[in-house]
Amino acid sequence: MSRPVPLFGRRPEPTPLHALRPAPWCSLSPTAVGTTTPAPGPGGPGAGCPTAEPSKAELQAIEAEWPLIAAEVALVDAECAYLIRPSAATRAAVRAAEAAVIRAYLAHTRTTTPPTQGEAA
Repeated sequence: MSRPVPLFGRRPEPTPLHALRPAPWCSLSPTAVGTTTPAPGPGGPGAGCPTAEPSKAELQAIEAEWPLIAAEVALVDAECAYLIRPSAATRAAVRAAEAAVIRAYLAHTRTTTPPTQGEAA
């Protein structure tokens, strides 16, 4: 009996850790990779790189966006279930997940968008 051929061809080889480089927008030198505090000043080593810990404002923004993120993950799960086994039930699950994403998006924009000019605060 022959071995099954992988669905998408040959399995890619894992990238060795020494070949990983910082993101192109991050100016860390290879010796500074793994450090958590970027150097001060624009254009210095580490300029533009994320710091190790998010700020309190960033954490609050993530917390406020979390219901939307969870709804989008549920949509991906429903779409995967539909692709694996297409049926009326899995299609209904996709439609329900799409509606949940829309509701979460609207709720998120209502709570995070400042009022525009002319609107009552």
